[in-house]
Amino acid sequence: MSDSAHYLVGAKTVDITPSLDKTVFLAGFGQNRRATGVLHPLAASILYVKDAGGSAVCLVSVDLIGLFKTYVDSIRSLVKDIIDPARVFVCSTHTHSGPDTMGLWGKSLVGFPLKSGVDAGYMDWLVEQVAEGIRSAVAAAEPASLASVTFDTPDHWVRNDRKGGGSYRRAVALAARIGDRIPALLVNFAAHPETLWDKNHLISPDYPGPFRARLKELGVETPIFFTGPLGAMLTPNVNPKGHFEERRQYVENLGKELAELSIQQVEKAEPLAGPILATHKDFVVANLNWRFNFAKKLGVFEREIPNGFISTEMNQLSLGQLTIATVPGEASPEVGEMLHEAMTGRDRMIFCLGCDELGYIIPSTFWNNPEYKYETTMSLGAHMAHLVVANVFEQRLGG
Repeated sequence: MSDSAHYLVGAKTVDITPSLDKTVFLAGFGQNRRATGVLHPLAASILYVKDAGGSAVCLVSVDLIGLFKTYVDSIRSLVKDIIDPARVFVCSTHTHSGPDTMGLWGKSLVGFPLKSGVDAGYMDWLVEQVAEGIRSAVAAAEPASLASVTFDTPDHWVRNDRKGGGSYRRAVALAARIGDRIPALLVNFAAHPETLWDKNHLISPDYPGPFRARLKELGVETPIFFTGPLGAMLTPNVNPKGHFEERRQYVENLGKELAELSIQQVEKAEPLAGPILATHKDFVVANLNWRFNFAKKLGVFEREIPNGFISTEMNQLSLGQLTIATVPGEASPEVGEMLHEAMTGRDRMIFCLGCDELGYIIPSTFWNNPEYKYETTMSLGAHMAHLVVANVFEQRLGG
């Protein structure tokens, strides 16, 4: 490696769009919403980084509502011969226009779930596609420099649909450079990819799709999007009464504007140097949500809950002065701020829906606030916020 190329970097994008040869139940919103076409393809975007000492990590973003830890572990098992499985972080963008991967959005009768919406064949194919993408990214690795930058995004892009709810304008970019080339640019940004809303029947990553497309037009070879603290309830600031074409145009505009701001900010990015450090923690958490238990008994919820506990994980990574934490659910912006404070490093990324999806993670003080009634129905319990912040603090890394 040259003096300026402190790392080996490989990046790859693979298609994970489900075939419409079979029924595809779209995740998010209500049950029984079936796909009729494809607006934008879904992707798995992969960044592999290896330091001079041989330590490596693989960051994977998939255009899905969420991916349970069991599937993440299946992907890891297929690549364990080339990378430590604990160093493979698979996170979801949380698109509300992708296939049901959790079981909650299949057939229903007057709003009552009757059957899981998960297609087992698609899930098997997905695992293999992502694993092959990881192999391709590792094989493509070449000497590169890395740089990162934190920047604020405009207020008008995103709103919080909960009265009194906070914001999380902070975005972070990680750029790989080889001379004048940008082989990969990863951006961490917080807003629900749900712009197209509940009447949409077209498959799409929502705004992360046009974001990646615009970055490619601007010369980025592999654009990558990771979701930040979007829970409760950061949403793109589209007209709530807007018709489909207005919403589709907002998806295009937000993606394009985020891409253009990100590429501008990369010019201000500061170099990263130093070894890759990572921590991985497996733990169990109590499920206090009777709805999940009931859905599991119905065979709808695709998750094991032995004795009322769920196995999950959290991770932290440092690339020089950049630190990254994975959070197994949808942290609210308020929890995002707590996580940011618990971390170290010049620049700090929070990957929500990281290596798991356990629903909303909101401050315990919100639990009796009627504004957050919906979030409490899609959460393991009021203990989650304290637990994830404590784990981040416990795992904190230098940077």
